[in-house]
Order: sequence, then structure tokens, then C-alpha cells
Amino acid sequence: MRQQIIATAAVLHARRDRLMPTEAAQAVAQLPRELKAVWRAGEIPNRTPVKISPGEADDVRAQLPRDLQHVWEDA
Repeated sequence: MRQQIIATAAVLHARRDRLMPTEAAQAVAQLPRELKAVWRAGEIPNRTPVKISPGEADDVRAQLPRDLQHVWEDA
């Protein structure tokens, strides 16, 4: 169970840290209360989003359904 909590926190924090603060606030608003606490743990106010390296961005795009890949490329 503890490993699942750690993994969940790692995923949520990685996602949060790559969003603009306003987008992160919108994303956390959609989460259940228990996950909101995990999302907010260690959050730094007024932070700058972490950039995704070009190679990583290509990996993410490759995992998306084909109909969404063009949206990713346009962004």
C-alpha cells in the first residue's frame, strides 16, 4: 500500500510540476479530496513549470491515440 501511495504522489507531482500554476489549480480541482492533499504536498507557490525534454515529449506523443497526436504536436 505504501508503495502505491509513493507512486501516486510521484505521478501527480510530476504532472503538477509541468503545468502552469493556473492550469495546475484547474487540474487539482477535478481530483477527489484525498488526492488533492497528495497533489498539494510540497507545492511551491509561483513556481516555473518544468520543461519536458524534446525526447520525452516525443515519447509522450507516441503513447497518445492517433487522433490526439496532432493536438499534442500543435501544442
